[in-house]
Amino acid sequence: MEETIENQVDEKKQNQETIVPEKEFETEGEIELNDFPTSVTKNIADETEKPKSIVEQIKEKLEIPDRLILKRKRLALIAVATSMFFTSACTKIGANLEDPFSRNDPNVEEVNRMDTKSLSQTEQKESSLEEIFERATKYWPHTRLEDGKQYLIEEAEKYSSMYPQYSKELLLAVFTSVSMTESNGGIFLDSNVGGDPNMSAKGWFQVIPYWHLNDFNLLNSKNYTSEDLLNDDKKSIEIGVWALMRYVPSYDLADCLKIFKSGTDISSFGQWSDDGIWWNRVSYSIEKLLGKDVLNMGYTDYSLESGVFSANNFLQVPEHIGNVYVGK
Repeated sequence: MEETIENQVDEKKQNQETIVPEKEFETEGEIELNDFPTSVTKNIADETEKPKSIVEQIKEKLEIPDRLILKRKRLALIAVATSMFFTSACTKIGANLEDPFSRNDPNVEEVNRMDTKSLSQTEQKESSLEEIFERATKYWPHTRLEDGKQYLIEEAEKYSSMYPQYSKELLLAVFTSVSMTESNGGIFLDSNVGGDPNMSAKGWFQVIPYWHLNDFNLLNSKNYTSEDLLNDDKKSIEIGVWALMRYVPSYDLADCLKIFKSGTDISSFGQWSDDGIWWNRVSYSIEKLLGKDVLNMGYTDYSLESGVFSANNFLQVPEHIGNVYVGK
């Protein structure tokens, strides 16, 4: 019995001697680990690897994945499956869906925008060339529109065949509106008041002989004269329409109107005091003939001898609409 107690005492002492008390200490400075220097300031006691639990050891042995890992994998699979579903819907199923804009009468609100590809279909379907011109002569009876009817229609058909994005009906309305604004439909053909006749506007479209007529003759191998602008309706309209349409290959029709009026380029439009009122009267006339603002011209601020007025004022004052005014 005594030996047993002594043995227990001896074992207890040995255990106490072998137990190393935990002691935190820091190692600072540059050390080398497998020839890779690393600067450290660590708590070595914190780096002591904790023993794995029995459950963790069993999972590792049997290669059982952790629940968190499984959850992440499931979420990843769901995301991939969802992506594949929507991709297939867009590339296969979606491709077979009906395009709402493929119908002639899409059930959407009309979008007011400039689209040269659709301009030939934007006018009212019931407005033929004859109907548009009949409307013009009804609106503006005290003109010479009837004298120029054949030539205006011929030019509309010619340029529509050259530029199919613009229908002949639209072009007829534009040409008629410009001629009304420029010369009151062939009434006032000569603006010369004693100055240089080559620098004075002439004809149905009030072109400048020095610029428009000379360019027209040079580029079209013609030999028309200033007298033709005054005395030959066919040639006068032909030259005027050419001066308006010559830039269509590079600009849309609304911008061509600006170039035509300014005489040089788009940036110059607005420098002349009558540019605003000219624009408004042409826009007003086109809308009256077609029933809508096909070119999205709208109205702009304008100047008259009596002052400067806002765009909103134009339709309120018939005197400002001038010779193109259409009564109720």
